[in-house]
Amino acid sequence: FDEGVKLVAYHLYQHLSRLTEVVLATTAEGAPEEANVVPHNPLGFARHVRRLCKAHRPETVLYVPDAYLDRYTLARCGLLRWAAGGVPTGMVTLMPATVDLWVRVMTRFLRPDVVFPVTDSELDFYRRRGIRYRMFPPAIDVERFRPARDEAEKRDLRRKYGLPEEGKICLHVGHFRKSRNIERLARLQMPDGVRLVVVGRRSRPGEDDTTQILRDHGAIILDSFLPDVQEVYQAADLYLFPVEE
Repeated sequence: FDEGVKLVAYHLYQHLSRLTEVVLATTAEGAPEEANVVPHNPLGFARHVRRLCKAHRPETVLYVPDAYLDRYTLARCGLLRWAAGGVPTGMVTLMPATVDLWVRVMTRFLRPDVVFPVTDSELDFYRRRGIRYRMFPPAIDVERFRPARDEAEKRDLRRKYGLPEEGKICLHVGHFRKSRNIERLARLQMPDGVRLVVVGRRSRPGEDDTTQILRDHGAIILDSFLPDVQEVYQAADLYLFPVEE
């Protein structure tokens, strides 16, 4: 489950909770204490969400999938609407939709009542299909994600995370899925005095091989959860992003 999606969903929960009562449900492991963890399989998912909805009687459901609008998230959106007794259901899409024949057919029957996209690349599709949408522009906490104040702070942060105090650091943050082209980082020839640091967590079989390849090429791997990940950004000098899609 993508860490960025977890954070977006949890921050939405926190902010909406200031306005009204919100029940948080997730299939992700390591969820906060206030979350209701439900099974990932469709039958168990539907039963548990149905039970939650009967207990709390929600007026609306907001779905934040670990993906984009596609056949699978549309199917789950339909399950959510059924489990909640047909109340209005919205979907936040953090990546552009994948539109194929399945999606075109399914949006006739399982469409969300409203979609909250973060990019405008899919708006024409929503207009053509008559799907309501409201833009959900991403935001950055500029007080948290800021440059290091000075070289002294940068050295202190490097010392905290066991990083080289001298020289330059190239950074990448993200999971180790092959689709992110992480192995390409291992093929880079780093200049003298420059170290590659990769922050990420393994979530699928075979990703141990990728981390070992990176280590064999001199990369420093930080694979534990970092609650203050912004500090690693502040300790670095350059960010590398090898993802193509």
